[in-house]
Amino acid sequence: MNITDFSKRVKTFKKKDIVSSLQTIQVGARDLSDNLTRMAAVVDIATASEQWVLTKSIAQRARKAGVISSSYVLQDLLEFNALTVYKLSDFLIKEVNKYDSIWDGKLLTVRQANILNMIEYLSFWVDYTNGVLEVLITLSTDKGVNPESVVTKDFYRWLSGTSPFYASFNIQLASGSKEIEKAINQLPETDVDENTIAVLQESTGLRDMSVVKTEHGFGIHSINPIFWSSVLWSKVQLVRIDRMRASNEILAMKINQAINRKNGVNDAALDKQIEVYQDAIIKHTAKIKDIEAAYE
Repeated sequence: MNITDFSKRVKTFKKKDIVSSLQTIQVGARDLSDNLTRMAAVVDIATASEQWVLTKSIAQRARKAGVISSSYVLQDLLEFNALTVYKLSDFLIKEVNKYDSIWDGKLLTVRQANILNMIEYLSFWVDYTNGVLEVLITLSTDKGVNPESVVTKDFYRWLSGTSPFYASFNIQLASGSKEIEKAINQLPETDVDENTIAVLQESTGLRDMSVVKTEHGFGIHSINPIFWSSVLWSKVQLVRIDRMRASNEILAMKINQAINRKNGVNDAALDKQIEVYQDAIIKHTAKIKDIEAAYE
């Protein structure tokens, strides 16, 4: 999708809703960082990440791109990128607050379109990383388990199908928040229209006018649909927050489960609680899909 097609999908939107989305991403990134620190002290996810084909491929792409050395593992990359996501979200909140209270797809500038696009990418990164860590901690504690059995079939299919995109975005995040902020600040406050974009592409060399350097460019709705519409946002955002909280809670509980197993303790109540949260995530995901389908 190019920038003009992306902008056409943006409806009238309140600035406070965009800020709220970024605050949710910040909380997710902070919780991920905390969970990564706890996991490092309890389980050997480095070995698990090299044994799982999906995560091994992600780490290999990062090493090939030169963003991590051969001695670094996926966990090192994710710890750094969680901090990048947090800092970048903070930067974007400040930038969004500089604009008027209402955003309209018909009046978006190149810079505004890139900000909305980046928010989608950051949200996707948090969701995907949570899923990866949930699988890795299980692989670390349950030797011989099949990765596909850890999460639902649909979610595993989503992880597998979007792994090349995730690997590519990880590489850009590893450049640090300052580099991405610089790229966003250099974007023009020029209205998005086909003629103007054609001139800018010629003069700047940016093929799709996207700050995000991945194969997908603008609009990843097929990966992580947000649909910038106030009506849809108000229906979906609370469910998204609940799903993110449940994902974070499951990860935290699985870390506690790993600690128990390491100490020879069997906590049936904790095992049951994990199942309850897993069911909740499935229900939240189904509800989001139903709401979004009604607006397609």
